[in-house]
Amino acid sequence: MANKKIFLLGATGQIGKELSYEFKDTTDIEIVCNSTVAVKSSFFNFYKIKNVIGELNEEKIISEIKSADLIFELSAPNSGTLKEIKNFYKKRANIIIPNMKKKSKFVFASTMNAFGMDKKRKKLKNYFFSSSIYASNKRFAENYFNELGKKNNIEIYNLRLAEVHGKFQRASINIIKLIEDKRIFELPETPAWITFVSLIKKALINIVYEKEKPGLYTFVCNDIFWPELLSSLGKSVNIKPKYFIKDIEKSNNKILNFIYKILSSYKDIFRGNFEISKNQEELIKLNYRINKIRNTSDQYNELKIYKEYNRYVGILPGKRMKSLNYKKNEILLNLESPTQT
Repeated sequence: MANKKIFLLGATGQIGKELSYEFKDTTDIEIVCNSTVAVKSSFFNFYKIKNVIGELNEEKIISEIKSADLIFELSAPNSGTLKEIKNFYKKRANIIIPNMKKKSKFVFASTMNAFGMDKKRKKLKNYFFSSSIYASNKRFAENYFNELGKKNNIEIYNLRLAEVHGKFQRASINIIKLIEDKRIFELPETPAWITFVSLIKKALINIVYEKEKPGLYTFVCNDIFWPELLSSLGKSVNIKPKYFIKDIEKSNNKILNFIYKILSSYKDIFRGNFEISKNQEELIKLNYRINKIRNTSDQYNELKIYKEYNRYVGILPGKRMKSLNYKKNEILLNLESPTQT
């Protein structure tokens, strides 16, 4: 089997660095990374990973594009207006796609945010309107690359990545810091909206060897839950994470809560105007003291509760890659303590 060449664009970000590291000992894949300036190539030089320094329109970069079997586009602007970011993707697409060899594969790193969820739209589904400039432009880029791909006979794969975890990923590092800070995690009952760099590597290999058809894919692990991820990351620092499960779909009975709040707030009025037995009187006093202690405890715990991983409801929509087989226990066991790069 002839070796395949994968060219990573936007490789100096956290996903690109770890992905190149994962690929460095893969014998049948030649991995090449793009750094725009020399200072950004230090990571690749340290690990002896082939990289070329230059802007996208330079001849040496175009030469790498022309010889690649697969290009993985990870580039994204840090800021800009809706129009500016659209122009960023258009400019890159107009250089990359026409210069690729026929029947080669182009993979775009999109995001789960392109579905349109946000703090108010918590249900995981495909919304008609996007939720941000970032998400809108990812949708735009997906469509624009598709159009150019059809015109130039290039196979286009759009991967809507869930939250990415791995050795060098900020998401993993953040969880470890929260565990070390003794934070309490509020978690949903549903699977975590996460994926791993090691799985992105497998996906690119499957794509370059034509085990998947072009299209739009949701890139998420369907069978890994937040407690499993927290436990794995906690073991890397020898701390057992604290968490509780709270399904935000199953809200408490609001009417009963409202009545109880009124009774608690006006307990003296009720006691002064209605006949209450001595046992009931003692029970009211006891419940009052218990609730006072509980409220004080809740106020303290609220400061330590981390709710970010329970901000969405349900399971991510969209098509999954059928060829992507993995053992979740192996992924979690191999999730070593992340380190900043």
